[in-house]
Amino acid sequence: MKETENLSQRFVNFIGGKGFYIVLFACLTVIGASAGVIFFTGEGEEDYVQSEDYPAGAVIPDVPVITSPEPEDTPVMNPIEVPEEPAEPDPLPEAVKPVKPAPSVKPAPVTEAPSEATHASDEKTPEPLVFIRPVAGAIVVEYSPDALIYNRTMGDWRVHEGIDIETEIGTKVLACASGTVTDVCADDLYGTVVKIDHGDGLVSVYANLAATPTVQKGDAVTVSSVIGSVGNTALCETGEVQHLHFAMEKDGRPVDPMDYLPR
Repeated sequence: MKETENLSQRFVNFIGGKGFYIVLFACLTVIGASAGVIFFTGEGEEDYVQSEDYPAGAVIPDVPVITSPEPEDTPVMNPIEVPEEPAEPDPLPEAVKPVKPAPSVKPAPVTEAPSEATHASDEKTPEPLVFIRPVAGAIVVEYSPDALIYNRTMGDWRVHEGIDIETEIGTKVLACASGTVTDVCADDLYGTVVKIDHGDGLVSVYANLAATPTVQKGDAVTVSSVIGSVGNTALCETGEVQHLHFAMEKDGRPVDPMDYLPR
């Protein structure tokens, strides 16, 4: 018992003397070593928080650090689709750019030279007919295909399918229009006769000519060509004044010569 009290008295004396400082130094050494270990190992970071309210190196009371949970991917209901703006097309390279076509040039019409056949057809095209009187003189007997006319030579009444133009014997007789001689003959009643075809069924007849006309069958004549002269060969009209008997036919039927001759 006495020995225990001595030990207590020694401890008190030790603490009351230099022992207090020794114990304090030992505690500080342990605390410093622990702080170094924590500092270099990182353990206990969650237990200490640096704050501006505490000086550097001070121990801060344990404060639980609350970390917010990481947000989970929450599905978006009824998402709104935003249309993407169309990208502008890249400009076409020069090689594929459309080229405006050049204006077409129509070739000038080629005028063909007239062929020989064309010349031949032009030469064969008949000119419009121009009519003249075959001789100059008064009409002493008119065209009368229906009404009977008294014939002093024959002493009877008969039709007259032409006109008698008064003129002297030997007067030149002219073609009344262009055409072709189709007949030269001696008729029993009308003496020497020449017929000229003018085309389109039209024929002119010259009678009471001199015995020998100046044209032959097949001759081509033009208007005012001389075909003969006035004679006295028409036996049925020798009692009349000297004249040229002139008639015209259309498609084989007699027509009024004055429908064609100038008046």
